[in-house]
Amino acid sequence: MKPLLAILSYVRANDIVARHWDYYLKADCDIVGIGRETTSCEWPCRVGSRRLVAVQNIGEDSYVHGDNLIRLHIDTLEYMLSLNGDYTHLILTEPDAIVLKPLAPECPAYGLRATFQGGRSPGFLGSQYFHGPWVLSRHAATYAINSARRMLKVGLIEKGFPDRFWGLLCDLYDLPYSKFNGYSQNRLDTPQFIENARQAIAGGCAAVHGIKSDVELRAVTEGLV
Repeated sequence: MKPLLAILSYVRANDIVARHWDYYLKADCDIVGIGRETTSCEWPCRVGSRRLVAVQNIGEDSYVHGDNLIRLHIDTLEYMLSLNGDYTHLILTEPDAIVLKPLAPECPAYGLRATFQGGRSPGFLGSQYFHGPWVLSRHAATYAINSARRMLKVGLIEKGFPDRFWGLLCDLYDLPYSKFNGYSQNRLDTPQFIENARQAIAGGCAAVHGIKSDVELRAVTEGLV
């Protein structure tokens, strides 16, 4: 099993990427750096060193703006499939996630593995939604790309939020979902979120998402990793 990890970065995450790189390496995966076409994302090493096998700029540097982030996910998967390396699984993660152990055991035989974050919400169509890391086999990624293109054509973008989009895609196209062993919040900026993350790490979770600052990283990991 040979996974490939893509870091979906943006210019304001340059410091986060540099700070978290050693954690990305714990995934035991080759890494693709995904920047944006409209800004200059930075990487802490050159291609060919420290598991970084490629860098590619995709889309504009904005948060939720129409279908921009949806296309970022889908175009990144398509780019990853084009790379040589016999990769069996593709993993998408945002820069503010840290990885704590090799991710191969988290790779599903088929379908999507991600962190369940909630069920049906007012204003959205999907029955559930998932935070990253998002993990798919090559076959599932191809199926998801084709399904997502159909959704984009008819404007089913869940207001541009990828976590919601993945939930709706699984609903509409019967893409099996399995739970990733991770902990996630949009930001780990409360004592309760930090304590929950520490408990997840102590319990052996594979990744924690939502760490935006050095203060948050220290609070979550001190004495544990």
